[in-house]
Amino acid sequence: MSNAASETLSVTVERDLPFAPEKVWRALTQPHLIAEWLMQNDFSPMAGHRFTLRADWGSVDCEVRIVEPNKALSYTWNAMGLESVVTWTLTPTEMGTQLRMEQSGFRPDQKQAYSGAKYGWQQFLGKLEQVLARDASPAASGRGGVTDMSNLARRPLYRWIHIVCSIPIIGYIYSPFDKIPDYAPATRFVFLPVMLLTGLWMWKGHVVLRVLSRNPAPQAPAQSSMELPEIGSGR
Repeated sequence: MSNAASETLSVTVERDLPFAPEKVWRALTQPHLIAEWLMQNDFSPMAGHRFTLRADWGSVDCEVRIVEPNKALSYTWNAMGLESVVTWTLTPTEMGTQLRMEQSGFRPDQKQAYSGAKYGWQQFLGKLEQVLARDASPAASGRGGVTDMSNLARRPLYRWIHIVCSIPIIGYIYSPFDKIPDYAPATRFVFLPVMLLTGLWMWKGHVVLRVLSRNPAPQAPAQSSMELPEIGSGR
């Protein structure tokens, strides 16, 4: 057998999401949420667990291979003669999370399945983003209307605070010497600390959010799964 015949293809999709890795992980691993953007399932985030993804056209047999909470998830994806592996990788970013999905194992003679997967995963990840956005809304938070503001909304606010606080500091630096005492208390104890804190938050705030958001949010009732073309079936 030639090397060309033994080579396999992969489908890769990446998305930059304005949500913490913990929130994205929850959508990837909680069955009622998976049902909303992928298919009905009996998934459990445990290595070795076998589960089934179910749709109108049939089912996909899967087995969990890797579980690294908030970092990586991998499981087999076997259907209609396709034996593949789906791997999710979550990388924290300043804005939230970079999510990478790779489905590997397409043989060269499975071009229809490969093309179907390229289309299907784009649709699935689009629906996943909708689920994440809805789950972050005040109505879905179940916290008495307290909004779970995403990093995408917080960052511009901190940037403006950072800029505004830098203005009196510049004035303090370039003021005449006889005027410096007038600026000193506010600059030393208000403007400079606030500017440093907002700068640090924009740099490493996602680490703090990761620690604070470890408590899982209350589960919402399961909804019907989205109807999308089968990935890997070639339909």
